[in-house]
Amino acid sequence: MEFSVLGMTTHGDRDQNTELSKFSDKGIFTKELDVALLQHTIDCAVHCVKDLPTAFHADLCIASYLPRGVPNDVLLIDKQRHPNSTCVSDLPAHSVIGTGSLRRQSLLRSHAFSNYIKVRNIRGNLNTRLHKLVQQHLYDAIVLAETGVRRLGWMMDAAQIAQQNADIDSNALLIRACPLSYPYAIGQGALAIMCRAHDQQHHTAVYQALQALNDFHCEMSCELERSLLRTLEGGCKVPIATQSGIYVQCAHCLLWNDIRRDNCQACVHEMMPAQQETVSCNVVLYLYGLVLSVDGSVKIEATEFKQFTIEDYD
Repeated sequence: MEFSVLGMTTHGDRDQNTELSKFSDKGIFTKELDVALLQHTIDCAVHCVKDLPTAFHADLCIASYLPRGVPNDVLLIDKQRHPNSTCVSDLPAHSVIGTGSLRRQSLLRSHAFSNYIKVRNIRGNLNTRLHKLVQQHLYDAIVLAETGVRRLGWMMDAAQIAQQNADIDSNALLIRACPLSYPYAIGQGALAIMCRAHDQQHHTAVYQALQALNDFHCEMSCELERSLLRTLEGGCKVPIATQSGIYVQCAHCLLWNDIRRDNCQACVHEMMPAQQETVSCNVVLYLYGLVLSVDGSVKIEATEFKQFTIEDYD
């Protein structure tokens, strides 16, 4: 089967000034593609999962999830002005940190250092944001999704960023991954492919081709996170953060490992041997949810675990 690619621009792409939380409509990054699917202009649409609304048109569905990238955030600091700063807490008083995400804004405001920093909205693609940081000096630092940085081929390397942006000095930029404990957006780092529900119901060639691309572990984690979003009736207007994981217990040493690993990180044995007559592996689904007030002063959080056997998981 051959596919052609049709690039499309959405309302959210065209409006680079309005804060994401200020848009009145839902699906600002998906609506035009939904219409194209329903009108049979296209047969499938690729979306960032974090851009998807909680509910779709009845005639549309998610056909597959692609393998998930790193879901965490990354901090970029203007090294020209702050050569000795390596994290937000190192920045001087009244430093301005840019992010277009209400979640990130609220998380930054929830920390003790929020008393002396300013958090401001930033819009535009990654190159535009980079130039606002190190050329226009509108911000002292910006926070981005790490996967977005990696998809541009920047690979978290200032020298490589400079190589792709001739007007950027590699010495002008410091890149720091945010702590792994820093909760991320629902579906961050993941891509989903949507198609018409008719294709799913009738298992058309298009649906079968898309299903062959599906990454089951990404599907499980994203559906976990999206269930949280649906329950809270949240969207880009509510600061909601999450973390999720799928862990399997090694049949040999009983250590818990990320299910994407083939071998245990402790005993190096294959975690799920073919013969399991004597030992049954356990699987745990983990979901953490955090809701914040816009100013970060109020936080409500909860954690859920669900355990079952590997046979049930499969």
